[in-house]
Amino acid sequence: MPLFRFKVADKIGSISETVIEGESQGDAVRRLKLRRLTPIDFLGEGESGKRQKNVFKRTKVTAIDFTDRLVPLLDAGITLEKSLTIIEDTMDDDDSVTFIRDMRQGLHEGRKFSQLISDRSNVFPRIYQNVVAVGEESGALPIVLRQMSEYLNEKKETRSFIVGASIYPAVIGTVSCGIVLFLLGYVVPQFVSVFEDGKRVPQGLTALLFNISYVLQNYWYVIGGVTLAGIGLVTYLVKSEEHRSKLDAFLLKLPFIRNLVILSNIATLVKTLSVMIKSGVLLLQAVQISARVIPNEVIRDSISSGASRLRQGERLSNALAQSEYLPKMVTKMLAVGEETGNIEDMMERVGSQYDKELKVKIKTILSLFEPVVIIVLGGVIGAIVVIMLLAISDMTTIH
Repeated sequence: MPLFRFKVADKIGSISETVIEGESQGDAVRRLKLRRLTPIDFLGEGESGKRQKNVFKRTKVTAIDFTDRLVPLLDAGITLEKSLTIIEDTMDDDDSVTFIRDMRQGLHEGRKFSQLISDRSNVFPRIYQNVVAVGEESGALPIVLRQMSEYLNEKKETRSFIVGASIYPAVIGTVSCGIVLFLLGYVVPQFVSVFEDGKRVPQGLTALLFNISYVLQNYWYVIGGVTLAGIGLVTYLVKSEEHRSKLDAFLLKLPFIRNLVILSNIATLVKTLSVMIKSGVLLLQAVQISARVIPNEVIRDSISSGASRLRQGERLSNALAQSEYLPKMVTKMLAVGEETGNIEDMMERVGSQYDKELKVKIKTILSLFEPVVIIVLGGVIGAIVVIMLLAISDMTTIH
């Protein structure tokens, strides 16, 4: 449906602009009145895709917070629309209140909850949209949302673990780099002045150190600009589909990084697959959706090709075994799950095990990173200090 823009007044007289869907301008006016908004002026017909994206851009609502608030209410037997009303009343900021109110009004106008979720793809991931659609059709919305809440909270816990484990090494690296910059930008120039006053020409490593300090002190803006440009270029390449594919393929060629990338991507696959099957999604559709949430494009394409084999009647374990990136343990567990008729539980166990392995490997990498940073930057700081002491000794000997 097209979107129509209006200037409206709410029940307390506040004037604002809003966008609403409708079959026609008259239908849009009717929908505004259902929201207890009084149309003041028609501002024109908006572009559906572009405008809709902007309408739902500003909000502090997250999929995890929304689901954690909604699930207990649905479990208590409260209707969906009434649950959204309660959630709206508990929100602290105006943007979040508006976000929930728009969803509640959408239900009141007869739109499906799954459609409202899909319209807000900037908040709810693709797996969330598909699971809600299945839960709505099967009448098991509270159950699938509970499973989705567990899934989202597990992912949040993993991200929090990675961030928490990275803080200390990051602080050490930042402080060490700050010390190096302080020495090169402030301390070393003091020695340069001493040499100039003594009309001495620095030699060897002392000259090299003074030159580095000179460049840093006088061309810091160039270095900063090049650094920012480099970060921007890397960001662009990562976001570009063509270059992102090459980057994904490159990461899989690095010996140690390859195992880490495969582990994280397969963990995402099996956990998503478990949630989808538990939610009642058909196996073929579950595999297709689960493959789409895999971050690495090369692994994603490898898994997606297995979906075509499912259409030909192959068992899931055999179809996915064709992927060179799927560990044998996953296919073996899948085969056992197929024989026992309990694929989802097997995948959940594998996913939990892979999450634990991923955390252990990340912790190991970060624990190794810390001493490496200390040794490298400590060596740089030590070298600067030694060179300056040698310079002082040289000048003392001369005089």
